[in-house]
Amino acid sequence: MKTLKNVIALFLVLVMVSSCMENEELTSTQQQNQQNQQDITAPTGNAVEFEESEDLSKTDDSSEESALIEESKDGPGLENRSGVQITSNFGTGGYGNAILKCGNRIKSSTIGKSNRYSNDFYNKLGFSTNLNGGDAQFYVELTQDQLLRFDLTKTNKNMAMSLFRGNWVCEYRNGIYYVVERFDELVAYSSSHSTYEEHLGPLSLTAGKYLLIIDSAPGNGSNFDLHINCQSNFVSCNGSNTGLIFDNFQSYNLGNVSQQSYLWEKWNANSFYDGEVGMSGGNKYLKIERKINTSAQNQPDVLLNIGERGFNERIKVGFKMYIYGGKTAHFNIQKFIATEWGGQVYFSGNGQGQVKLSNRTLNFSYTQNAWMNVELDINMRNNQTVLLINGVVKAVWTAKESSKTLNGSMRFEAINFYPYANNSQFFIDDVCVSKL
Repeated sequence: MKTLKNVIALFLVLVMVSSCMENEELTSTQQQNQQNQQDITAPTGNAVEFEESEDLSKTDDSSEESALIEESKDGPGLENRSGVQITSNFGTGGYGNAILKCGNRIKSSTIGKSNRYSNDFYNKLGFSTNLNGGDAQFYVELTQDQLLRFDLTKTNKNMAMSLFRGNWVCEYRNGIYYVVERFDELVAYSSSHSTYEEHLGPLSLTAGKYLLIIDSAPGNGSNFDLHINCQSNFVSCNGSNTGLIFDNFQSYNLGNVSQQSYLWEKWNANSFYDGEVGMSGGNKYLKIERKINTSAQNQPDVLLNIGERGFNERIKVGFKMYIYGGKTAHFNIQKFIATEWGGQVYFSGNGQGQVKLSNRTLNFSYTQNAWMNVELDINMRNNQTVLLINGVVKAVWTAKESSKTLNGSMRFEAINFYPYANNSQFFIDDVCVSKL
């Protein structure tokens, strides 16, 4: 996946002929969803599922589809801003999509949809792509600051997600309802080349309106499920940074972890085993343990989903780790999940460890039979990754370096915890990820 997290000095407005009578166009389930979710719901709340209406986002057969891109135009109904305006005519057959809130689960599709957001649209934002296939847009409204992630699953084609901060209004002009969309900032985008799922975030977003576009290449339309996951609080790891993730497992039930939080995912969705939430003295933690007489693909191999990070970011990943004497442990950096590995960190069971990279091994020592504070300072501004244990620097390497090449991708999206040997057993707690 590629992630862009910077303000683009362009303002785009998309005007499409469409009914602004939102409540009249929503399905009954969508209406109930909006009634039930006037306030932002936490991820532990009841998620509401609804089907997108068959009439939504479709064009009138009698309408002539057109697109006009002009420089330095002001969007009607919006405050004057210079930039790029895109005007498209899609008939009068539907508002589009419901305004979505945290916790929503949506079933939708790009199959048979028109190409409203073309390559020309993306090129105006300064990046090249081939997304001239059908697309779907969603309006997201946050009433408070949120840590938010979009999970796109149950696809059978490679899809892409783009999130913009902006605005939308409804206007009635010349007997026709229009939806006017203004794109002020490209927050993030992703394209993983995965044919079964896509993830965008977690992202630290302030309250306001956002537009999410799900797009595909020509002929690559697909059905999909979209789940919006939110956390209402931002936890800083050291009191001074922007907190992205904090997880101490205290709110979890004992047992499999991936079913309880979108932050955790099994490497193999069909694996027999998962990371297990355990408890000792009232404290809960994550246990990773090798299962004997079990194939590699069925081991409790889990991912901490951090989100697509890169493009001049500096991210600190910290967690507590406990390894008994004689037991081994392993984690690695996933630049692209299951495609490109970063540094691979091994704990050998005797107080000695290794970071394995493309052409070298970095040795370090660690503490056994006690909780350790493990930190990865991944600085993509100056191309440096630092491994620290209990505040002591143990290894340093370039952030671009991967397990196979010195010149890998300057990005990452997950930490993979894996019981690589028969005597692997270790415990994880107090996971914290922040942006420096």
